[in-house]
Amino acid sequence: DTAVRSPLLRLQQLSSLRIGGASIDEKLLEQFKNHPRLVHLHLIAPTLTDSALDTIAEISALTSFYLDDCQLSDKAWSAFFQKRK
Repeated sequence: DTAVRSPLLRLQQLSSLRIGGASIDEKLLEQFKNHPRLVHLHLIAPTLTDSALDTIAEISALTSFYLDDCQLSDKAWSAFFQKRK
């Protein structure tokens, strides 16, 4: 599974990513934490839990984030926004 995802990680110039599907999970997001230029992230219908927002908050270059068709708790969103301040 990681071998399938790793080509995205090798794209060091990648600044914008719009990706969807149930295969988008926290393991994938964990791999993007240290991506140097990922500033725009749009996830569509991923398989995530509340803890995924902690990982997304750690993507240092990220300036815009969109999440469609995924329900996360208000508590998780509140923590996300506090970390992104």
